[in-house]
Amino acid sequence: DYASSVASVCVDWAPLKPTHGTALIELIVTAVNQSDQNKQSPVWVFEFGLEATAPPVEDVFVLEAPIQRVASSVFSMFNNSTVQSAPFKAYFSSDSPFEFSVSPQQGVLPPLPPQSAEEEDSKKVDHQF
Repeated sequence: DYASSVASVCVDWAPLKPTHGTALIELIVTAVNQSDQNKQSPVWVFEFGLEATAPPVEDVFVLEAPIQRVASSVFSMFNNSTVQSAPFKAYFSSDSPFEFSVSPQQGVLPPLPPQSAEEEDSKKVDHQF
């Protein structure tokens, strides 16, 4: 009796950048003790919208320096989202003074290593103003 049956479907969707679209899931239900092997199993098709928004800002760095002096900070960065390397872009927002710089502006972040190997495997990022 299909009226009293419950089916749960779990969909794992984890895009790495903002996106949206639609997806179709086709659910086919087959009775375990189906006496008639030639009988068609019911099929339900569900269409639903998917949307991934931009993630929250992971970190904010604040540098302070006396007037007419250069301040610099170098720190290690890793891709802590997955166990794989990932491309990155580093920049100041468009309303920042043009004297600010960051280096490198793009590259590949290594995956988060075991704690013992952390320092030699990291990607060094230097930002100055």
